Amino acid sequence: MASNKCETSQYVSYCLLLSKKEYEELLPQGIYVQLGRVVKDPLISRDRCIKMALEGNVGKCGFAFKKEHFAFLDMNEKGLLAKVVLPVIEISLFAFRLSSDGELLEQRGKDSIDFGVCLSYPMLFSIEGNVQRTHLFAEALFFHQMRGWIRKHSKFAQFNLGGKVLKGSFRIGNEAKVMAIEKIKPIKGLELKEC
Repeated sequence: MASNKCETSQYVSYCLLLSKKEYEELLPQGIYVQLGRVVKDPLISRDRCIKMALEGNVGKCGFAFKKEHFAFLDMNEKGLLAKVVLPVIEISLFAFRLSSDGELLEQRGKDSIDFGVCLSYPMLFSIEGNVQRTHLFAEALFFHQMRGWIRKHSKFAQFNLGGKVLKGSFRIGNEAKVMAIEKIKPIKGLELKEC
């Protein structure tokens, strides 16, 4: 197993809100690992990853078909820290906020609404300066299949705010509209538009 950290770039990403059933259809069986945190056991089940996504506390996870895509660093008695050594599909929280001029901005931080997840996969990776494309990995092929599923089972978000139509670059699952309405309630006057 490689011990060097995998440097990645040129991500392809999809930000979306899905129902539990839709997550179960989209996310495959394989290795799910919590990234960026020292924990007793960074390996989590697919069901746990789905639950974390629905609760809005997924943090950052990585998915791969093989455990060799990760290295686990022992942080003494504190636990293990998972590092990516080969490209993985990353699953992280996605949030947006409404700007003062009524635009939807994708970001986390002050006044943002935790909305769904962002699925990302790098197009390039580098180990010790050796840059390679990721297209031959099984994860890349599966991510390409995910794109078709996402297009079929979700639509771009559109909202009404005082008669103005706002379009998001994120998607809402066909079965997740009720969840979307609940999440945007804190923004006064913002209503989900039928897509």
